[in-house]
Amino acid sequence: MQLPEIKGAFFYHIVLETLFERGHGAKALELMRTYWGEMLHRGAATWWETFDPSTPHCTVPSNYQGNTPVYLQDYIPVSLCHGWGASPTYLLIQHVLGINVLNLGSKVLHLSPFTKDLNWAKGEIPTRWGTIKVHWWTDTDKSIKYKLEIPGELQWEGNFDEELIDVEAITL
Repeated sequence: MQLPEIKGAFFYHIVLETLFERGHGAKALELMRTYWGEMLHRGAATWWETFDPSTPHCTVPSNYQGNTPVYLQDYIPVSLCHGWGASPTYLLIQHVLGINVLNLGSKVLHLSPFTKDLNWAKGEIPTRWGTIKVHWWTDTDKSIKYKLEIPGELQWEGNFDEELIDVEAITL
């Protein structure tokens, strides 16, 4: 049985999260690059509520650059900045940067970055204790260097698939 192609960001979140959790991070990144990458290619500066990358590019200037979705009636607008489309923001922090904030209330960060098929990742996560800064990269000897800057109130623990990950944690 063939399933229909996914057209909306809301269900893509479930698919992407499942792919990462089941060890298919490369496929999740590929989907992000094609779906959200095409959204960016069409001029998005925020994550749109709905998007169909199979629609043609627009020849008339529009906020959606070729994809002006509606809710079955033309007079019902959709959002140019919507939480449904924000999956890459959340999932890239949790899986690619490797910062799991689920236990942040206990002041513990769990580190587990997805480093396959990538050479580096860098980002910042604001928290009530201060900003968490992460930068990891593949060194010339093929080892992974992971630099973490965390506010003094926080602790970290790691679960790394790669044996060659070298963590430098700096408490601020």
